[in-house]
Amino acid sequence: MYQCSGCDKCFASKGPFFKHRVGDHEVKEGPNRRRCMTTEETEASGKFQHAVVPTGKNAGKDLWRLAAPDHGRPENWTEDDEEEGDD
Repeated sequence: MYQCSGCDKCFASKGPFFKHRVGDHEVKEGPNRRRCMTTEETEASGKFQHAVVPTGKNAGKDLWRLAAPDHGRPENWTEDDEEEGDD
């Protein structure tokens, strides 16, 4: 697990940890400054799934991981739907 020292968010792996940082490197001020995404931006981006750390010193904290790609499948897709198309 990775915990950001800037915003205190916890991440399941390096991928979401690095992706929650936005803006240009070495820019310190203004709209393009390098910073952590807010919780609202993190949720709205659709890039992350939210969970809660189950145990340990961070138990109860929010845990963020990368969202699984949907591969263009409808929301109500099931494995049975895929088998029907295998004629």
